[in-house]
Amino acid sequence: MDSNSQDNALLQSRAANPTADHHPLLTTLIVQLEDGSAVLERVVGLVRRRACELRSLSLGRAEIPGRLHMTLLVEGTQNRASALAANLRTLPNVVSVDNVTAARCSLREFAVVKVAATSEERAEIMQIAAVFRARIIDVSPGATTIESTGGAAKIDKLVDILARYGIIEMARTGPVAMTRGDPRLAEAEELPATDDPNLAAKGRLSV
Repeated sequence: MDSNSQDNALLQSRAANPTADHHPLLTTLIVQLEDGSAVLERVVGLVRRRACELRSLSLGRAEIPGRLHMTLLVEGTQNRASALAANLRTLPNVVSVDNVTAARCSLREFAVVKVAATSEERAEIMQIAAVFRARIIDVSPGATTIESTGGAAKIDKLVDILARYGIIEMARTGPVAMTRGDPRLAEAEELPATDDPNLAAKGRLSV
């Protein structure tokens, strides 16, 4: 394909999807990677090189020993986010990269908030925590510390209410994402039926 044909194809793509190049979008990526030195630095460096803004990053142990589960929330055009996901798959230690922005997905954040509180206000703050199903994890002279887990909107609302009393300190993670359901079952449903009893016994295919 010559340069003119490439330019025309790009223009047609932009016309069909004008948000791809011009409007920043929030994209949620789940990255499974093997634990190792400098894995976090490589991912963050790649996000910067791809001109995407890193809004949050959550990293922790996965279900398999030696493997990490990372949730990335990045802001950038659709094309840049797609390029980022493709490039992440080429990094050492990366096992898989899934864009779950439009998927059926559970997103949860964790927050610890230390609030200024007089003895008279402490009862009010405890009631607020109960409404939001949060936990009081420390009560000290002049301060009460609350722990909350849930969606971003829930924690935003809780923080807004607690701000009226005066927030002394807060630590909040970004979202941790996990798709709903068992993807192994979905894969099995897509496979053709078989008369092989060995495969059927393993539950890989239906008969």
